[in-house]
Amino acid sequence: MPAKPLTQEQLQDAARLKAIFNARKSELDLTQEKLAEDLGYANQSAVGNYFNGKAPMGVEVAIAFASRLGCRVSDFSEALQARIDNIAVHRSEVGRMPVSAPVSSQREEWPFSVSRQLYDALPAKEKKRLDMMVRSFIDGFGLEKKRGHAAA
Repeated sequence: MPAKPLTQEQLQDAARLKAIFNARKSELDLTQEKLAEDLGYANQSAVGNYFNGKAPMGVEVAIAFASRLGCRVSDFSEALQARIDNIAVHRSEVGRMPVSAPVSSQREEWPFSVSRQLYDALPAKEKKRLDMMVRSFIDGFGLEKKRGHAAA
């Protein structure tokens, strides 16, 4: 069964994402090949398919692109940003660090449900990808701005 064609909105999202890449590639010293590698894709064609509206972007893909390109998902896709915001509204309160917690206490405990040993066993490229996704997710809450700190 052939792939369903992308909607006009998805095509526009892809064009905006490609424009952000083109505007920032020099400053970030990026090529599509390097971006593909950073995001864990086997080759450049996956990135090209997203940029050219050949493949639909999901939330995780959008977060990964935004993290690596230093932008917000809403800079290229309001619809995906709305989905991310909706997911954030329904996040679990279990294990969440209060906003007022001192930074030092955040480093003392492993805050994730997966063990530290499993995380440490990941390849460096996957750790970097995971870090970008977590940073983008946290940035979506604007906690650094609310607390008056500069982003890390």
